[in-house]
Amino acid sequence: MSLYPSDIEIHVHLHEDGNINSKALLQALDTLETSLYASDRQDIEFASIELDVPAVVRDACLERLRRYRHDRLILTGDRHGSIEIIGVVAGISYFVLNKTIVESFKKGYEDTELHNNMRQFFKKSIDDKALFISENLRRVFANRKKDVNIKALSSSENKSDRIIIDISSEPKSKKKMQIRSLGEELDNDRTRG
Repeated sequence: MSLYPSDIEIHVHLHEDGNINSKALLQALDTLETSLYASDRQDIEFASIELDVPAVVRDACLERLRRYRHDRLILTGDRHGSIEIIGVVAGISYFVLNKTIVESFKKGYEDTELHNNMRQFFKKSIDDKALFISENLRRVFANRKKDVNIKALSSSENKSDRIIIDISSEPKSKKKMQIRSLGEELDNDRTRG
């Protein structure tokens, strides 16, 4: 998937000594989902005010956002090393608002000033959306007492915004004994016999 200038690219780096447990990965993705949902809600609220969208349409959009749980990040790649997952923020808030308004107007909506204004609103708010997501991630990770470094890089010409999430391993004192794979336990540990 190629990136577009209006995309918000997200890199999740999990650094851990040895193996990375699935709980750390799932928690990172769940925290990201929570922040993206909050961002989508804010998009609908702000767009409704800016575009003078009727309250009934705004409320329908906010309700519809719930249907897209776990669809807010489109995974586009990974990298070797610890674990690095790369994705882009899905356009859920724009999609839901656009679809709800289209259903309200039925015909000819794509050619209206409202549709053009909505596209421009979402394009100009990309940097603010990336900043909101970054700040929300910092807050949520801090509440979960995770050692996380979050960087938000603003877009430049023809490049998308980027959010980098570096998640460190738990301190050694909190770690459980490292468990090896079944094959490693069975085939390489001849001392237990």
